[in-house]
Amino acid sequence: MPRPDSAVPAVRRARPDDAGAIAEWLEPTLPRPWSASEVEAEIRHPGGRGWLIEGSAGGVRAALLARRAADEMEILQLAVAIEARRAGLGSTLMERASGESGVERIHLEVREDNGAACAFYQALGFREVGRRTAYYRDGATAILLSRNAVRTR
Repeated sequence: MPRPDSAVPAVRRARPDDAGAIAEWLEPTLPRPWSASEVEAEIRHPGGRGWLIEGSAGGVRAALLARRAADEMEILQLAVAIEARRAGLGSTLMERASGESGVERIHLEVREDNGAACAFYQALGFREVGRRTAYYRDGATAILLSRNAVRTR
């Protein structure tokens, strides 16, 4: 029986065969989306992690790609379908990534001029630990954020 849209969304691990769908879906949601081969390479990487949430009618609604090294995880991409934003999908994916066994610390970077993303990450407990001036192709500054991971039982 399909879950209603108000239910807690089902998160599943991304598989290499999801790469094309994820890349196609990322295109309208991010300023510089990854190609299918980049997504697949990250999923296949030994430290690569990916999770996604599908809509009730299928198709990707939200996706998170990360890379794990020892007890740390770096969030590489997090995107939520424009029409599904502010419904908790991004938070659900971040919680899933943060709760992975053995992860102690989570890191990411966000564009300084992306106020919505900055507020989102701050609300999740991320704090600024540095900046990279002119990090993005258009000269925008990246804010480096970090937080402790969620403890799981």
